[in-house]
Amino acid sequence: MPVVENYVLAAIHNSRKIPQADVEAQFVSLRAHLDFLLSGAPNADVSWRSMADVSNVTETLSGMRIGSGPDAKRVILEARRALAEARERAKSRGSWAMRSEERQALREALEWLLSLHEIQMREASIREYSRAYDRTRAKTAAARKKATTTMVVGDL
Repeated sequence: MPVVENYVLAAIHNSRKIPQADVEAQFVSLRAHLDFLLSGAPNADVSWRSMADVSNVTETLSGMRIGSGPDAKRVILEARRALAEARERAKSRGSWAMRSEERQALREALEWLLSLHEIQMREASIREYSRAYDRTRAKTAAARKKATTTMVVGDL
């Protein structure tokens, strides 16, 4: 555990919004993952996991009332459905290559997810985002331990 010499400064820092440059850099990376996933490359599963992680963190933030509501819930569920379908297709075909309409449906669902997550990142404090990440990681780890027939998405 890190040693904090000045708790007041640490509290002030953690209550600030995530720096704009950090949010922008994160979304450059996430959009690159989306493009790579849609390219159908043989190792697109790396980008699939990244998108699945985003869906998990987005759900956690929504549960914390950051970017929440019925529309957010719909966006998250649609993204998860699209991710699950893409994974099942890749397994059955032995390839991440997609037909045009499959690629378009996945792109649309994931772009909505990324838009929601970007709003959440712009609204969350550093502390809130850190908590969401930690909660998501713990939830994913717990699900992996007891998973028998449940599909666990992401690697957090």
